[in-house]
Amino acid sequence: MDDQPITPVLDYSAEYYSPPRVQWWVLLVISAAFSIAVSLIIAKPYQSLCRGLIWDAWAIYICLWIRRLNPRAQSLYWVLGALASEVIGAVFESPLQDFEWTDFVSLLSYLCAAVCWIVCIYAVRSELVRHYNQHEQFCLVLGPVMTFFFSFLYFQYHLYDIAVQKQKEARQ
Repeated sequence: MDDQPITPVLDYSAEYYSPPRVQWWVLLVISAAFSIAVSLIIAKPYQSLCRGLIWDAWAIYICLWIRRLNPRAQSLYWVLGALASEVIGAVFESPLQDFEWTDFVSLLSYLCAAVCWIVCIYAVRSELVRHYNQHEQFCLVLGPVMTFFFSFLYFQYHLYDIAVQKQKEARQ
């Protein structure tokens, strides 16, 4: 018998949508520039809500892209829940209201937003790892600590590499 070693074949299939091809540092620079612009343009009480809008938008974009890969993905619901909780917290934090219970509602909303963000981040991590390890055999490994501290920048670091690999494979 002629036993030849089996080499793993990476399947960067064109049937799956390619990830966003944006460098992680570009996102960081855009976020910093947006934060500076918000500090200069937006009134002080609303700056904290507006600074996070760039990351909210990117998270929604990534979650929508994941939904294209897997229509049963749940991360979009978590990011929308976090965004809704942030908005509710900002409304009740408004300086126009001078009631003690609004501070409690605001705090509770921000706590809910934080929990939703953490669940969203780990849902995205799970969905990316599942897709790239089961469907496209990319062997994606995302560490839980890096996921917690750098979340969407960390995801984009890996997604950019995947996008470049898929583009190289498509050329061949």
